[in-house]
This record gives sequence, C-alpha cells and structure tokens, in this order.
Amino acid sequence: MKMKRKGIMICGLNGAGKSTLGKWLAERTNAEWLDNEMLYFENADSYQEPCTAKVAQERLHARLADSNVPFVYCAVDNEDPVLIDHLLGIVYVGIDHTVSQERIRQRSAARFSTRLQKDEALRKSEERFFESVKRKDPVRMEQWARKMEMAGMPVLFLDGTAPLSISQDRIETFWKKLFFVKKAEK
Repeated sequence: MKMKRKGIMICGLNGAGKSTLGKWLAERTNAEWLDNEMLYFENADSYQEPCTAKVAQERLHARLADSNVPFVYCAVDNEDPVLIDHLLGIVYVGIDHTVSQERIRQRSAARFSTRLQKDEALRKSEERFFESVKRKDPVRMEQWARKMEMAGMPVLFLDGTAPLSISQDRIETFWKKLFFVKKAEK
C-alpha cells in the first residue's frame, strides 16, 4: 500500500514571504515546492488567464497523489480537506496590509518594469490584483491557523517582517521536528 504523501503549507497574505521561504526550505530538504499561483497559471504563456479555483484544486490533488516526496505548499490560504489530510504542519507568516501592499507593488514593478507605464491593460490588471489583496482578511487567516492548532495540527507562527535568516532557522527546525520526530515514533 502506497503511503500518503506528507508536507507542510506556508500561508499568509500576499507579500508575506511564503514563496521565498518555501523555495528555500524545499531546496534545503529536497522536498517539492508547490506554489498555489503556479497551479492557477500552469502555462507561463497564459499568465493573464488564470484557470478556475476548481481546476487549480484538481491540479493540486493530482500533484499530491503523484509522488511520495515531501512537499512545501505555499498559498494565501487553503482549507481544502484533501490538502489538510496530507499536512504534517502549517506555517503562518503574518504581515499587515501596509507591508503586503508595499511588497506586492515592489514585486510588480520589478517583474513588469516599464511595461506597467506603457501597457494600460496590464496596469489595470495589476491594480485589480492590489485591490483584491486589500480585501483579504489577515485576522481570519490567523484565526484559521489557530483553529487548526487547537485541533491538533502543529502550527508555526512567523513574523513576516523579521529578518529572513531568523524565519529560515525557525522553519527548518519546525520541518525537522515534524519529519524526524514523526519517523522516530513509527
């Protein structure tokens, strides 16, 4: 019987540093890095045309079933029971809306450079994205993480404004505790 694939989810507002931490941890631990945004924009050529949430969820389920390699999944949030069944732990990276907006605007400027000034459709698309991020509720996200913790899921709470090296040390310790303690208990 094939063992169920296990991993962690890193969640928090856009710009919290989820992908930075997730990529780093996946490389460090030989885990697969799964970014929710990649599931929506699987074809790099169609970046402006995201798939539906249902299709992204189906892609995630397929990736989870595809391998036994541990994974690091990064998403703003995801309460999908199939995903949660694969999780050994959750990392919540907290930042406020001001920091989130600063970071996502900087990232957009770096990604699109002068195209933002020249391409009105792109600029409007990015502004819609910035507004959608403003509507996300970090309090609800943190409450969900605390609820998961109360239900017995190990949760690590990180300050998204802390130095990267501190967050890296803490998340690596959390990973080792989840994967090596669990194996030792078997």
